[in-house]
Amino acid sequence: MYKSFVKLAIPNIVTNLTVPLVSLLDVMLMGHMNDSTYIIAIGLSGAIFNMLYWAFGFLRMGTTGQVAQAFGEGADVVIKKVLVKGLTTSTLLGFAFIVLQSPILNFAKSLVDVSAYSFNLIYEYFSIRIYTAPASIILFVVNVWLMGIQRPKLALTIAIVINVVNIIVSAVLVKSFGYGIKGVAIGTLLAQYVGLMLGVYFIFKQYSTTWLKYFKSSSR
Repeated sequence: MYKSFVKLAIPNIVTNLTVPLVSLLDVMLMGHMNDSTYIIAIGLSGAIFNMLYWAFGFLRMGTTGQVAQAFGEGADVVIKKVLVKGLTTSTLLGFAFIVLQSPILNFAKSLVDVSAYSFNLIYEYFSIRIYTAPASIILFVVNVWLMGIQRPKLALTIAIVINVVNIIVSAVLVKSFGYGIKGVAIGTLLAQYVGLMLGVYFIFKQYSTTWLKYFKSSSR
């Protein structure tokens, strides 16, 4: 039992530790710019997204508990129902953030006192990264679903791939093409959707022979 616990716990811990690296990398790249305002803009933008995503942490807790219990009981239909429900909810929330991006940014602006120049940088970063919302929130569900069916290494793989893609794309756009703060936002955007595609692949690979039967039965 101890080995099983360690097998599940270590990848879970490492996966959670890799999450802050996305924003940390952005700060590191902006630290090489000539103006420290870039770091302020990244820091405040990151705080906005952290607050948004933290508010929907219930998707993680609610999904992983139900999936783990269903997995232990061998209830594949329940496992899939929980996943479909979680994906539907997270997708709607993600697109809601995109639609409401202006009110969200204006509300955040009302909470902090920043110069017009700093706010312009925040806007440049935020207006691109907000489109990662669907992928980021869906990945909450995907990762905990994989944890629930005892595939923590797959969740860890997704986290590693996201960070590697983010590092490469952001560094190239900032260092080679001079995209500045837009470059790190684009890097984060592409990395999240690459991670999402990988997560979807892992999901269907787990039950590749039964997903079609599930959707046919659910539509009746």
